[in-house]
Amino acid sequence: MRKFIALIIFTLSAGQALALTDISIGAFGGLNIPVAQEDAKTGNAFGLKAKFSPSPMIGGSIFYENRAFGDPEITVGGLTMSIDGGKVTSFGAELLIGNVGGAAGPHFYWALGISNYQWKRDGFEDHTKVGYHLGPGFELVLPAANIGIEGRGKFEIVPTGSGGSRKNALVFVGVNYHFGLL
Repeated sequence: MRKFIALIIFTLSAGQALALTDISIGAFGGLNIPVAQEDAKTGNAFGLKAKFSPSPMIGGSIFYENRAFGDPEITVGGLTMSIDGGKVTSFGAELLIGNVGGAAGPHFYWALGISNYQWKRDGFEDHTKVGYHLGPGFELVLPAANIGIEGRGKFEIVPTGSGGSRKNALVFVGVNYHFGLL
């Protein structure tokens, strides 16, 4: 079993020694899923990002996300009505740790980030706060094409300022172009 685990770790990190520095840009889309919140439903999300990896095991990225929440139904006095789920824009930065370089092959990493989170919806005050997130990522960079296909997940916490917080799970699939400087 130990040899199998060592083989998996080697496979996920193999090929990274070739890329000393990697710069990539990408686009992604997916789902914005509210966690334990009754005033919003699952919606769509898309975004853009730029990544810089000065070494094969550490990197950073900046991103822009545009998300929507689905419209939930509420019941007031026996009358059920739909309220606006709203839209979120988020600008942020992430620290990437793990197998983050741009050489061909599989890459598994963790992202730890901070963002400016702004939620707007009809009939409610805008909610603008600093948000924090953590999550895994996996990218398969295709040989000779400099194209990577990436899947990511992240758990986001945004303090409300009243002792509570908004929590979201985000799931993305995207495509990146690697400039891969050696």
